[in-house]
Amino acid sequence: DENVPLGDTWVLSPGPAMSFAQLTTAGTAPARYGHNAVYDPVRDRMLVLFGYDGGFRADVWQLTLGGTPTWSQVATIGTPPSARDFAAAVYDPLADRVVVVGGNALPGPVARADAWSLSLAGTPTWTPSSSP
Repeated sequence: DENVPLGDTWVLSPGPAMSFAQLTTAGTAPARYGHNAVYDPVRDRMLVLFGYDGGFRADVWQLTLGGTPTWSQVATIGTPPSARDFAAAVYDPLADRVVVVGGNALPGPVARADAWSLSLAGTPTWTPSSSP
């Protein structure tokens, strides 16, 4: 089965001889596929949202990048979007938020056409968006 959830983290070293190296991290990484990964430059972290690990997920994880890279789950408020995988996500630097669009969700899976935003200032807060 090629759709196996993995929890490993890799770094690409740019340059003429680009190569990947596995990153040693603290904490427990979320083992997923079909997830989103977005870099948050304000807080120097990577956010992992949604995905599939035997079930659809609607959670948010962070990998802090300063010092020892450490995984932890992010507590959010507001009603999150339905659990899903294979959505599209982007960091919006003007509004300091992550915008998430679509994906596959239950029941089914069913293709979604909704848009959500997760504000990152203060306590991360989910809100539905009428447009991304």
